Amino acid sequence: MGIWPQLCLCATALLLAESAKKKSLKHKNVEEEEEPILYTGVQYYADCPPECNCLPNFETALNCESRRLRRVPNLPPRTLHLYLQHNRISALTIEPFSNATELRWLNLNDNRLTSKKVENKVFASIPHLLHLYIENNDLAKLPSKLPTTLQQLRLANNRISTVSPKDFARLKNLLLLDLSGNRLGDASFTSPLLTGLSSLIQLNLYRNQLTKLPPKLPSSLFQLYIERNAITTIPEGYFNDLKKLFSIRLNANAITDDGIPRGVFNISSLLELGLAHNQLTQVPDFPAHLEYLYLNHNQIKWVNVSSVCDGPRISADGPPRLRYFRIDDNHIKRLYTTELMICFPILQALIF
Repeated sequence: MGIWPQLCLCATALLLAESAKKKSLKHKNVEEEEEPILYTGVQYYADCPPECNCLPNFETALNCESRRLRRVPNLPPRTLHLYLQHNRISALTIEPFSNATELRWLNLNDNRLTSKKVENKVFASIPHLLHLYIENNDLAKLPSKLPTTLQQLRLANNRISTVSPKDFARLKNLLLLDLSGNRLGDASFTSPLLTGLSSLIQLNLYRNQLTKLPPKLPSSLFQLYIERNAITTIPEGYFNDLKKLFSIRLNANAITDDGIPRGVFNISSLLELGLAHNQLTQVPDFPAHLEYLYLNHNQIKWVNVSSVCDGPRISADGPPRLRYFRIDDNHIKRLYTTELMICFPILQALIF
């Protein structure tokens, strides 16, 4: 091919790229300029904002989902449940909530909220709030002055990298805290800042940047999810004060055999233990009353049935209660299933 055809092809490619770029920019500008979608159906309440749908059988709720909103509409006093997910809201101010001080449930998932544009006292103006969802936004820190009534706080998939004791000091009634999919590292937990959450039942730190377990968790915990981090070691006696814990999920970390102290999972309430996708070469100790055990995707080469059964052997509470045992995707060439079934008489599923 001569030089001129090559030059023509290059010029054509540049023109096509420029055209695609202009179309992309035009599409972006159109999106930004689009007006909110007004609800065109029957409105059963005269005070219902035109952007929202107010259902006749759910008087306290405003459904403003997926309406291309850039701001929170002014809310009627009867509003207890507000659904604003899947919009383009980038800022929160006190004004729209001034009449809806009895609000109990607020869903702001999948918007464009940033910490700088959330007014300092906006949540303090909603003193009875129970459930707050702000997942899939662009927050860099926890919202300030959260109401003491709050029971669920879901902040998954933001870019939160720091938390401090004052963020949780007032949340004595919080039952669920979801900080999964953020940027929290070990420096965020240099002090036992979660101990103030004296009612917390579930803590979710899935997919953050932790290499160590947070110090001093609330003794009220039932469920602990710290999957997809880079944790290598569980400190000895780490769970000693967690007398109510029934589910531990530490899947997809970097935990080795040496990183699990003997008897560390000897928790009287523990029913589920997840250690899949780690670096284990042997089956760790687990209590006789455990019902669900996940050890898949490790480097376990063989299962010493005698050793495994010796740990959770028959106790005062009866035989081992393991019902579900997953050990597939390891390096095991042969598994003595008959012996395992004898060892665990109520085993319902063995995946290997």
